[in-house]
Amino acid sequence: MKKSILYLCILGLFAACAPKSKSKEELKQAFRQLSEKMASDTLQARTFVKDAELYIRTHGNDTSNVHFIRLIAETHTMLGDAPAALSAWERLGKEYPAHSLAAEALFKRAFVLSEMMNRKEDSRPLYEEFVIRYPQHNLAEAARFQIQTLDKSQAELMLMLMQKSDTTAVSAEK
Repeated sequence: MKKSILYLCILGLFAACAPKSKSKEELKQAFRQLSEKMASDTLQARTFVKDAELYIRTHGNDTSNVHFIRLIAETHTMLGDAPAALSAWERLGKEYPAHSLAAEALFKRAFVLSEMMNRKEDSRPLYEEFVIRYPQHNLAEAARFQIQTLDKSQAELMLMLMQKSDTTAVSAEK
């Protein structure tokens, strides 16, 4: 009998010490606070990521998990952690290929490769896939622009943008 009580006390102690998952609302609030600080507090950002990962692991069937994976990816992007951001965007696309956020995940994978990792040629097939799969998406024009400008220097880009603004101004005058 004494052993049973002792055993139950030990189990209770372990259960009390086990990490507890935060609620959806707590995670959303944490992300709002994090966004307001614009990721200046990297410790808070990394804590958010750990908390969100724990929530996903402990609530495997929750439909909000896709959104938390997106927030994890955005957090890594804000922190400038390109490999982690790329991994999180890939995870979102792989685990939720039919979700509407899969399009954004594909675009963001290409963006991270191109802009954060300077792997422009590795990003080209992803941008092209995006344009083919999501031609009407609100990011499709940005993907087309990226494809056109991947091999351009900064000076060439500036010239191209100035020429485009000049033709837009002339068209507006007519």
